[in-house]
This record gives sequence, C-alpha cells and structure tokens, in this order.
Amino acid sequence: LLFSSSSFAYGNHASWSQNRGGMNLPYLFTTQSEVISSQLSIISTDQDAEQFNQSFSGLGFKTELGTEVFKFARFSTYHLYRDTAANEDESLRGSEIGGEIKLSFYGPVLNIQFGLGINGSRLLYQNPTDSRYYYGTGYVGSVGFERFLASKASVLFTIKGQNETLRPEESAYKEEVSLSSVGGAFGLILWLD
Repeated sequence: LLFSSSSFAYGNHASWSQNRGGMNLPYLFTTQSEVISSQLSIISTDQDAEQFNQSFSGLGFKTELGTEVFKFARFSTYHLYRDTAANEDESLRGSEIGGEIKLSFYGPVLNIQFGLGINGSRLLYQNPTDSRYYYGTGYVGSVGFERFLASKASVLFTIKGQNETLRPEESAYKEEVSLSSVGGAFGLILWLD
C-alpha cells in the first residue's frame, strides 16, 4: 500500500505531516523500544559513608498515549519497563510512569521534536547477596526525529537523557541514590483521529 502508485504520487511525508490532526485533537498511540545505559550511584549516609557506583545497560519497552494541539505541542503519558544489567549477576529492573511535553517542528523530509518530562519509578536492584527496591522521581529531556510513512502512521527516532533521585523502599537502609541514564529509541506512532 505504501508503495502503490497513487500513494506515491499523492502522499509523502510533507503532505501527510501538514494534513495531520489540527483542531481535531488527534489521539497518538506510540509503542517504542529503547536501548538504555545507566549509572547508579549509592552513598551510604550512616557512619561508614561508603559510596557505590555501577553501570547498567539493557533494553526498555515504552507505550505512550497522547494528543497534539495545533500541530505543534504534544502532551502524553507513558509507561516504560526497563531491564538492565551490569553483568550476569547484577541487574536493575523496573517500571516508570511519566508525562511529557514535546514541541514538534515541521520539516519537508523529517519533523524534529524537543521534549521535557517528569517521571516516577520503582526499580529492583539485585545481586547474588542482596535484593532491594528503590523508588523516586526524575526528569527527562529528549530530541526526536519523526517521519510519516502514511497519513495515520509515523516512525520516531529519539535520543534522551534522564536523571532520577531514588530512595530505598525499606527505611532500614540509610542511602542517597541517584540514577543517570542516556539512551536511544525507535518507535511507531499511530494517529487515531
């Protein structure tokens, strides 16, 4: 269908992008796969005051629902599940829920997006001798490149950076925890207006 003569002659990224949404406030459903690299830092606040740093890398799967106003501002909520590991014995996994605002700028070949968001997460850290949950909040910034494949479908490549402040779920642990992440993602957007 995408390569049929009528679609090729009358439809392309520029025209599909210009004719999207508008005043109808379309619904956007996005499914996205991410590659994530994170740096976990744990500082003990008891008398020992020890610091622990570890790098994790892995994959994430994100689903997102949003809308777009005036073909420019996008508002969305999302859920991200991340599965990262430092090695075969040490992992950091869990869910993240958040919201984002993205500004989308039209281009004849690609649209470019700049986004900011906030999130809350609950992550499980595991190693052979320990297992504990951390929860907290953070913020994320992103730059994305979008191309329409059809009038109701587009693909999106995103680069993001994220910082989170976490704390142990069990009050017995006296720790200050931070998580910094960078990543790249590829997603499919369905326009449901």
